[in-house]
Amino acid sequence: MNASLFESVFRSSTIGMALIRDDGSILEINAAFRDLYRAATDADPPQSLWDLIHASDHGASRDRLARLREPGERYSWLARSADRSRASLWQLDVSVIGRHGDAILMVVNARDVTLQKHTEQRLKRAKDAAERSTETKSAFLANMSHEIRTPIHTITGMNDLLLETGLDEEQREYAEQVRTSAEVLLYLINDILDFSKIEAGKLSLEIIEFDLVGLVQESVDMVSVQAHRKGLEVIVSLGAGLPLIVKGDPGRLRQIIVNLVNNAVKFTERGEIEISVTVADEPDPTVRIDVRDTGIGIPEEKLGSLFTAFRQVDSSTTRRFGGTGLGLSISRSLAETMNGRIGVTSVEDQGSTFWFEIPFQIVSAGSSDAPDLRGRRILLIDDNDSASSVIESYVTPTGATVTRARSGQDGLALLRDAAISEPFDLALIDLELPGMDGWQLASEINADATVSHTALILLSPNGLMAGEAKMKRLRWFNGYLSKPLGRRALLAELEAALSSDMELQPADDLDDDEEPVEEVAPASARILVAEDHPVNQQLFRTILTKLGHEVVLAADGRQAVAAVHSGAIDLVFMDVQMPEMNGYEATEELRRRGFLKPIVAVTANAVRGERERCLRAGMTDFLTKPFRKEEIVSLIDRWVADELPGSGAAEATDRVDATCGDPGFAVPEEALGRPISFDDAPVLDLEAAVDRFMGQRDVVMRVLSDFASKQREQIRGLSEVTESGDFDAIRAAAHAIKGGAWSLEAMRLGNAAALLEASAKMASEPNCRHYAKAVEAEFERLALTVADLAGSVARVRLGGQ
Repeated sequence: MNASLFESVFRSSTIGMALIRDDGSILEINAAFRDLYRAATDADPPQSLWDLIHASDHGASRDRLARLREPGERYSWLARSADRSRASLWQLDVSVIGRHGDAILMVVNARDVTLQKHTEQRLKRAKDAAERSTETKSAFLANMSHEIRTPIHTITGMNDLLLETGLDEEQREYAEQVRTSAEVLLYLINDILDFSKIEAGKLSLEIIEFDLVGLVQESVDMVSVQAHRKGLEVIVSLGAGLPLIVKGDPGRLRQIIVNLVNNAVKFTERGEIEISVTVADEPDPTVRIDVRDTGIGIPEEKLGSLFTAFRQVDSSTTRRFGGTGLGLSISRSLAETMNGRIGVTSVEDQGSTFWFEIPFQIVSAGSSDAPDLRGRRILLIDDNDSASSVIESYVTPTGATVTRARSGQDGLALLRDAAISEPFDLALIDLELPGMDGWQLASEINADATVSHTALILLSPNGLMAGEAKMKRLRWFNGYLSKPLGRRALLAELEAALSSDMELQPADDLDDDEEPVEEVAPASARILVAEDHPVNQQLFRTILTKLGHEVVLAADGRQAVAAVHSGAIDLVFMDVQMPEMNGYEATEELRRRGFLKPIVAVTANAVRGERERCLRAGMTDFLTKPFRKEEIVSLIDRWVADELPGSGAAEATDRVDATCGDPGFAVPEEALGRPISFDDAPVLDLEAAVDRFMGQRDVVMRVLSDFASKQREQIRGLSEVTESGDFDAIRAAAHAIKGGAWSLEAMRLGNAAALLEASAKMASEPNCRHYAKAVEAEFERLALTVADLAGSVARVRLGGQ
C-alpha cells in the first residue's frame, strides 16, 4: 500500500486511529479519534497517548506497549478515557508497523465500548438475578411438595384403611372419590416438581437397559382402565422390527407415554385410542410412538402454543377439562433432553395424534418368537376394525389363517358354516359385542355340538373382568386375555390353546363347596416407627398391627435410639423430619452404636438427591409419602420376613456362638451373601480342601503353609485399620481373608472374616472391633492346625515367630 493511499484511509476512517511511537508519543491522529475525546478540530492535538488515557490506567498501558517489539505483533486492552465528563471506556488495539530509527512505530485503533460493557454488565446482573429466582422457586416448590405430600399421605392411607372396612355401596363410592381426588392432587404435585427441575436445569436421566415393548405395554395398562370405564377401545400396535432391549431412561419414556395417553383419555368421549410403536434405522435407531384419539381435536390456531407451560386449549374458568397445563410442556422437555422431538397433528372435532421420536441404543434386536400355527384357522370376533387389524397383524406371521367378524351373530354363523368342511380351530371373542356379548356367544357355541369343539379365548377390556369370576366356573373359555392386547401374551395364549387337547382349568375355578385352604399365620416382627405426627403414627400402627406385627412408637430421634436399645427391634421406619434429633442423626447414632437391622427412611421429600442422602446416613431403604399398604408389605418381605421366627430361612440359619461372640446386634444375612454358622464349622476341613484341589494333598499343604505365612502380616495390620475406622480398608482386608480361607475350607476363619466384612459394610465400629478380634483368634487356631499338620516344631503365630 503506498503512502498516499494509507494517508487517505487513515484520515477518512470512522474508527479512531493514531500513529504513535513505543513511548506513547503521538505522530498523527485522525478525526474519528478526536471525536472520541471531543477535541475541537482547531485545537492542538494531544502530544501523547497518555494525554488521552486516565492516569490510573497509565501503568498497565505502558506495560502492554513495552511487550510489542516486532512488526506484526499486536495487543488489545481496555482503558478509561481521560475525559472525566464522559467516563468513557475504550478498547485499544495496538499493532507494530515498523521502525523509524531507534523508535518503534505503532498504529492505535480506538473504539468506545462504554455502552457495550454496560449492557453486558446489565445482562449479567439480570442473568444472576434470574438464576437466583429460579433456585429460590425450585427450593420453594420442593419444600411445598414436602409439606403437601404429608397430609395427602394421611388422606390416602386412612382412606385405604376405610375401603377395607364393611362399607355399603354408597359409602364405598364416596371413599373411591376421595382416593381418586387424592391421586389427582399427587399427580399435579409431581408435575409441578418436574417442571421446577426442568426450569432449574436439574432434570437427570437414568441410562439403563430395558424391554421396550414391555415398557410400552405396561405404561398403557396403567391408564387403560379409566379409558375402558368410559367405553373407549384402547389399542397397542407394535410395528415390525422393534428391538427387544434398548438403552435409555425407561422412567422418563414411561412418563411421556402416560402423559399423552392420559390426555387422549381425558379429551375423548367415544371411539378409540391407538398407541402405535415403530422404529427407523436412519440416521440412528429411532423409536417413534404415536398416540391417536378420536376426541374433540384442537383448533389450528391453538397448535402453536400447545407445548407451552400453563397453556391449555380452553383456558376459561368454565372449561370442562381440568389440569395444570404442564403435562405437554414436561413431555416436550423430556423428549428434547433425550435428544428427541415431539409434535401433534389435529383436526377440530375429529381427533388428534400426538407423536414423539427418541433415539435409543439397541442392545438386543427383536427376534421372531411367533409360534408355528400353519394350517390353523382362527376366527376373530371384534366390532372394532382398528383393534382387529392389529390382532390380525400379530397372528398372520404364525402362518394361521384369520377370518374376521364384527358381531356375535355373524361369528356364530361363520362357525356353523365352516363346521361342514373347514372348521375353525379357535375363536378370539371380544367381551363387548353389539347385540350379543362374549359370554352369550360362548353359551351358544358350547350348546351347539357342531361347533362346541372350537377352542375359545375371551378378550376383556382391562379392569372389567373383576365381576366375571362366577362365569369362569362354566368353563366355556380355554383362556382369557386383557385388552389392550400384548403381542407376546396373545401368541403365548394361542399356542397354549392350540397345542393341547386337554381342557384348561381357570386359575380361580373353585367349587363352592370346597373347603378353603387354611392360611398360615404370618410371622410377627417387632417394628419401630419413629414418627412425630400423631396421625401418621396411628396410620402406621393400624397397618402394621393388621399385618400381625408388634409396633413400638417413638416421637423423635432420641426416643427412637432409646427404643432400639431397650429391646430387640427387627425393622425401623424412620421419618427424616423430626424434632430433637432428626432421622438422619438418629440413624447415624444407631449405626455408630452397632445397630445393623434395616432402617427405612420415610419422607415426603421427593426431590433429587434425597434417596442418596438417606443411604449415606446409613439407612437401608427408602419410602416416599404418601405410601400404600402394599409398599409396607413389600418392604417387610424384603428386609425382615426371612429372619422372623417361624420362617424357613430363620430356622435354617444358625447363629454365631460364643467362640466368635455376638456383640449384641445380628449382622443381616443379605450383608453376608451366605448363611454363617460357627456351631459345627471346622477350623480346617483338610479332606474337603484336598478334594477341591483334585486330590493333591501335597499341593494343599504347601498352599496352606503359604497362606498362613502371608496372612500373618495382613492380620497384624488388621487391628490398625480397625482402630482407624477406615471401613473401606477393613472391608477390603476382610474380603481377601474370607475368600482365601473359604477356598481352603478354613471355615471358621472365613466366617469370622465374613462377619467383619459385613460389619464394615454396615459402618459399625463396635462390630468391626469385635469381629476383628475374632478373625485374629481364628487365624491363630488355623496357624496352629497347619503347623501341626506339617509336623513342624516352629509354629506360625500371630505377631510372633
